[in-house]
Amino acid sequence: MASPSHGNAIVIEKDSQFQQQIDQAGNRLVVVDFNASWCGPCRMMAPIFANLSVKYSAAVFLTVDVDKCKRTAATQGIRAMPTFFFYKNRKKVDEMQGANPTGLEDRINQWIGGAVEPDNVTVDPKRVATGRSWDCFEQLLDNPAEVFMDASQLLLKFAFNIINNPDNPKYRTIRVGNKIFQSRLLPVNGAVECLFAVGFQERGDQLVCPPGELLENMLILQDTLNDEQSRRSGAQAPGPTAKPTTTRDNQPPGIVPGCSQPSIVSKPASSSSDKEKDFLLRLQSSLQHVLLYEDPDLQRRAYNMIPVAELKEKPRRPVKKQGREERWVDKPSCPSCGSLTFPVGVVPPTPEEMSWGAGNVESYKCQNCGKKPAWEGVASGPTVSHYAAEL
Repeated sequence: MASPSHGNAIVIEKDSQFQQQIDQAGNRLVVVDFNASWCGPCRMMAPIFANLSVKYSAAVFLTVDVDKCKRTAATQGIRAMPTFFFYKNRKKVDEMQGANPTGLEDRINQWIGGAVEPDNVTVDPKRVATGRSWDCFEQLLDNPAEVFMDASQLLLKFAFNIINNPDNPKYRTIRVGNKIFQSRLLPVNGAVECLFAVGFQERGDQLVCPPGELLENMLILQDTLNDEQSRRSGAQAPGPTAKPTTTRDNQPPGIVPGCSQPSIVSKPASSSSDKEKDFLLRLQSSLQHVLLYEDPDLQRRAYNMIPVAELKEKPRRPVKKQGREERWVDKPSCPSCGSLTFPVGVVPPTPEEMSWGAGNVESYKCQNCGKKPAWEGVASGPTVSHYAAEL
């Protein structure tokens, strides 16, 4: 986890966390500082690395103590500290040894394409005021600083893609089973609620933002997150850093050579299963949602907005569609003998059924005579199912 002294950098406490963070980063740049507590150049680079992690918020920064994570240091071939590795898409793309602040920032710029400067982001004060009044945003602020920064970066990415590509359906769909969503958004208090606030809806195993959804709420979330990130980055502005006290004749000024790596014993560290962690994260998120749904005040407010009486009455009325009259039923009865039917599976809709929006048709069979009703049961649209029998 991160701490104030490490900026936005994530401190790897045990070997099992290292590969997990690399996997979760996806296509984001990952910058790793392999260091040791007894290494002078490492201590000199620590505040610089922390400041860079705040300045380049689009990248993931990890700090690894080689004495605590011996297996990781051994598998990565670390022989001197500090050593900086750069990863993209789970693969190492570059490395650098020694305490060279300028060289480190140059490498980051090379792979990330420049820093995110919060001060240059223009936000609408009215939108920010609206966004800060949202309950979901207040919940998001209650998370630890490093959790907020990581989740807000993902939310900004979703908002940016939709705002700049409003007609592209791929940016409007989030798969709930996605590992990044499960590990970095689902467990975060208020994060999924922010997605719902800007128009995302649950559809099976996906969250979908319908094409007709207005972008104003998306702009509100974007401006509010940018404003909060700007405030936090300003509060963690880079301060003075220690100057190196020793140099070698063959090193350029400002570069401190690294410390040699002592012998590393590759000893597997005990760790819990990643599947167990994923399960616990999903369980925690589900528990939060259940508690939210069971809140009596929220239920009362929801019932006040939902026309319950009207919804109960409508299924009792015949419905006319394209010149024919239909009625709503729970289980359709057989038109031949009047017995109840039972479902026998889903069949493709006919052209006529497709013309009025059917997605799937549930076929039914009579329990008594074995016949299938001529009207074939249920037509399911994108979000509701209804039982229709031709009269």
